[in-house]
Formats: sequence, C-alpha cells, structure tokens
Amino acid sequence: MSKAKNQENGSVAVIFALCLIPLIFFLAFIVDLGYLRIQKALAQDTADAVAIGCVLSNQQTPGSCVTTSSATAFSSLIPSGFNVSIDTITCPANPPGLDNCLQATAIYSWTPFFSKFVGKNILGVSANSKVGGYASAPCLLALNATGNFYSAGNGSAGIYLDVGGGGKVATACGVGVKGSNSAYQINVNTGTLDASAGYNYIRLESPYRTGGNTSNILPSITQASSIKNPHRVFDNIVSSLPAVTGQQQSFQGGTATLNPGSYYGIRAQGGSLVLNPGVYYIGDGGIDFRNTMVTATNVAIINQSSSGGSITIKDDTKIQWTAPTSGDYKGMILIQHASNRNTVEIMHNPSLSTFDGNLYLPGAPFYLHPNNSTSSSPGIGSTVADTFFITNGYYKFNAIKATKYYSTEVKSLP
Repeated sequence: MSKAKNQENGSVAVIFALCLIPLIFFLAFIVDLGYLRIQKALAQDTADAVAIGCVLSNQQTPGSCVTTSSATAFSSLIPSGFNVSIDTITCPANPPGLDNCLQATAIYSWTPFFSKFVGKNILGVSANSKVGGYASAPCLLALNATGNFYSAGNGSAGIYLDVGGGGKVATACGVGVKGSNSAYQINVNTGTLDASAGYNYIRLESPYRTGGNTSNILPSITQASSIKNPHRVFDNIVSSLPAVTGQQQSFQGGTATLNPGSYYGIRAQGGSLVLNPGVYYIGDGGIDFRNTMVTATNVAIINQSSSGGSITIKDDTKIQWTAPTSGDYKGMILIQHASNRNTVEIMHNPSLSTFDGNLYLPGAPFYLHPNNSTSSSPGIGSTVADTFFITNGYYKFNAIKATKYYSTEVKSLP
C-alpha cells in the first residue's frame, strides 16, 4: 500500500505542468486577440474620420480630397503606423442629390506579442468607410446664360454692383459665375464684392473677364471648369407642374389672409397680408407687393409661368418670409420657371425684412436694391439667378439652406 502511494507522488505536478503549457498559449492568444480588437476599432474610427474630413473638404473646395495623396492633409487624424487610402466611388441613387462620394480604407499591421511563437509573425486589420456628400455650391450664383440683363447699359455682366463707395455685397459661402454670355462675368462699378468669409472663394468659369474696380473683388478669383448649380433639379419639377387654375387675388389696404393653393397672381398694395404656411403656385399674374406688411411663415412661392408672371416686391414693403422646413420645397422661398426671363425685383430695407430661404430664378435678371448701410442686417438666402444687378448699400447672401435635394450634411453609405 505504501509503495503504491509513493508511485503516485508528483502526479499532480505533472498534470499541472501539462495543463499550464496550453493555458499559457491560450492567455497569449487572448492578449493578441484583445490588441487586435482594439486596433480594429481604431482602424474603423480612422477610416470614418478621414472619409468625413475629405467629403467636407470637397464641399468647400471641389476635388481637394479625391486620392490617397490627399490623406496627408488629415495626418493629425491618422494614428502612427496606419496607412490610409482614398478612392472615389459611384454615389447611390438614394438619398438623392449626392455627388461627392468616396471610400477611405485604413490598414495597420504589427508583430504580435505571443502568436509569433506559433508561426504567426504578422497580424493586421483593415476598415472601410463609405461617405457621401454634396459638392460645393456658391450661395450667390449667376448662370449668365441668356444675355438677358436688367439694364442693357449698366447690367452687362453676370454680376453687376453699383452699391456706393462704402457699400458691400458679402456672402457666407462663395460666389460663382457660369457662362460667358455678357461683356463681363463680374463688373464692380462702386462698392465691394466680398466672399472672404465662410468658404472663401469666387469662381468664374473660364474663359472669363471682369470689369470696373476689380481690386474690390475679394478674395482673388479662381477659374473653374464647372460650377455646381445646387437647385437645378427644380427646372424639371416646375416645368412638369399642372397648369394654374386659380383666380387673381388683389388686396388694397386693410388686413387679408390667403391660404396655399393655385392662383393666377397675387397683388397687394398697402395694409397687411398673411400667407398661411404652404406652397403657392402662381401663373401669368405674378407677384406684386408694394408698401405692404407681408407675413409668410413656412411658405414657398412657385412662379410656374414660362413667359409672364414677373415678381416685384418694393415701395417700403416689409416682409417676414421663411421657407418650408419639410416637403418637396423644403428650404426654398421662391422658385421661377427656368424659361421665364422676366425681371425679379426686390427693393427693401433688410433691417426690416427677412428672407430666410433659397431663391431659384434661373432665367431671370435679379434686381436687388438693399437700401441700407449696416452689415448687421439679416441677409437673403442662397440665390441663383441668370444675372444680378445690385445697387445701393450693404447686402449679405447667407449660407445655403438644406433642401430635399441638396444638403451640407455628410451621409454614411452602406
């Protein structure tokens, strides 16, 4: 009996030693696996950060971040040892309007702590991030296509300024002039055109010519082969609308309220007019507001007429106008049929009025008479017109409001 016990002495130690070897390998594997998971998460974060950074960079300067070499601009976002590549990809149909899509791939490899002892000399991780955005679009854009100017003598330019020696037209997101159907793309008679805030650019499609006080155009002009029109989608939408069937609405003094719908035209002189929230479809009668207090909250006006229906807002009219926050015309306060060449004229004091939304007047000469001299007054929203004729004072064009078809947001793609 005693001899049998002696033969069993040390067996536990042997068993423990035999179990310890795989346990050590298992613990080593856990360490390497844990580090791999950490680096995988870091690779995903890196790819996401670089992809978003590139899309935002492209929104401000198209084409600035479209290749792997572009990633060096975001070196502060890339951890030591990581390699990042960038490739442009085809944008999906949904959500609509995306035209700035790319993929960032982050790769990292390292020598493992313990797995190398079992023949695994290199471990690596990679992660992809697909992101879409919307190419940069100026908030003051002259299409300069028709040769139809407000004034044949003074307006022979895509953008013509005569705002006085101390006057200024400023924008928060750039200026663009397409086409060359004029003597000049930009002609500054008096005042300053200043796009140095925000996206900080003035782009003219080449070849281009400028006239007048060109030293008062800020910042320096750059040439562009193409400039994005952020609201072009509305050309087809408006042209396919059913014909206007409503009657002319005219108001003289007093107080009046109008509901959304289809109208031949709307005219108001004196008194006050409230346009209830919604969309107003206008025919050949157009819009004519003079010396009237107008309230239009969450309102879009669509001038469907292809040849008639001019838009006039002047003679001390005070208007508080905000765009719809949802629906097909989200962000838009005024849209005019692309074939309509009639002048759109707004003469008002910006310190007493609000135009909070985008204007799309692709075939129209736009006559804007700010009649104020203070930079603190609220400005108009993003505006696209065929040509601009701006006089008297100080005016701002604010950043583009998001629409159903255009946004400054960055979208993650599947």
